[in-house]
Amino acid sequence: MARSTSSTANAAFSTARSASSTAALFVVAALAGGCSSGAEPGSCFRGHDNACVDYERAQAAAGKRMCAGMTWTPGDKSCRTAGRLGSCSKESGAEWLYEGAPNNYTASSAKSACELNGGTFTAAAP
Repeated sequence: MARSTSSTANAAFSTARSASSTAALFVVAALAGGCSSGAEPGSCFRGHDNACVDYERAQAAAGKRMCAGMTWTPGDKSCRTAGRLGSCSKESGAEWLYEGAPNNYTASSAKSACELNGGTFTAAAP
């Protein structure tokens, strides 16, 4: 049983590390791309780690470019609410974490993965 728990923890850490790296890339791209006051806000859903980042108008153009190959949804705060476990906030920004494949997070494992990477987890409202 301990081996399964260790494997689950390692998988959560690996997924969270990947999500952290991806989120950092989004923030860097947003800063490097400058502000574009004319871009429509939207969100980028990353299916490979079941996470979503909302982009306000100032970061939307860069966020949309970085979202190539993933799912961009136009609109203010357009990350889906179904299956949302909570948000992981870091210096680089915040992202929503979801239940289901591929990470198969529960609220507890999403919180652990977020905190392992220096984030603060806030559970989604029921």
